[in-house]
Order: sequence, then structure tokens, then C-alpha cells
Amino acid sequence: MKYALWLLLFSAVLPLAAKTVSLGDRVGWVVHAEYSAAPQEITGRSSSKLAAVLPHEHFIVVFVRMPAGRTISIVDYNLRVNGATIPCMAAARDNQIWLAAPDPVLFVDNSVGRLLFVVDGSKIRPAGGKLSATLQPVLRGRSAASFTIRDIGDRKFTEPGKIPAAGLLP
Repeated sequence: MKYALWLLLFSAVLPLAAKTVSLGDRVGWVVHAEYSAAPQEITGRSSSKLAAVLPHEHFIVVFVRMPAGRTISIVDYNLRVNGATIPCMAAARDNQIWLAAPDPVLFVDNSVGRLLFVVDGSKIRPAGGKLSATLQPVLRGRSAASFTIRDIGDRKFTEPGKIPAAGLLP
């Protein structure tokens, strides 16, 4: 009886467990992703190839964890959502400012990298508060990662320090 109670408790908690999605052996993990209409301040946007503001502009942030010493850049990945391939607009580590430049973001102990994608909210719309997406690598040796993006309305993105190592992906 005692084991049946533990099994019942474990099976009730298991669906609530957070998860991550691998970017490949020794590369890193997608730990969370959000979609928001909250405006973002992006340093260097005016000189980027995506400088123009989109109608109904929305933002998708993909949070990643990588081992210390690894780097990530806006040229490393594209995001595929609803049949559209979206280039990365900006990147940052932890709470640093968004930077629309191909400069690599260096990971240090327990840091969280963020990749920012800009979309037209009239064309990319969540269904039931979620979007299905795939982070597609440009570099060889990295794996595509498919995951679900949460729609958070017009709220600010989750602070990277609040994302546990076990991830927050649904």
C-alpha cells in the first residue's frame, strides 16, 4: 500500500516536471522560451539587417544554457515557427542588454544565454497560449531543437536568474 501511494504521488508530479531540450552533445540546452508584445530595447538595431520595425511587432526569446567557456551568437541559429524561418535579431547573457551584433556571447558558470527573435504578431500567433518552434543551427555539429514557446501576452520576459537548470519548457 505504501508503494502504491508513492507511485500515485510520483505520477501526479511527473507531468509538472520542467524539462530542457538538447542542442547536441556538449553544446547546451534550450531551457525556456517565451512570446511577448512587450517592447524590447535592442542596442545596434538601427545598423542590423532587421532594422525596420515590423507591424504588430512581437518578440520571442529562447533561453539556453551552455557549459562555461562556450559561446553563442545571433548568426548561430534561426527559429522556425509556423513554416517561417526567422533570423536571430539580438543576443545577451543573463540580464545584459540586447545586442544586435554578431559578437559571441561567452558563457560563464551558471549563466543563461538569450536569443531574441522579432516577428510580426499578425502573422505569428500562438494557439492556446503556445507556439511550436524549432531552433535550427547554422553551424555543423549542433542539433536542431524542437520545443514549445509560451505566450506571456505583453508582460516582460522572465528574468534569466529565475530559470532553474532543470528548465521551464512545457
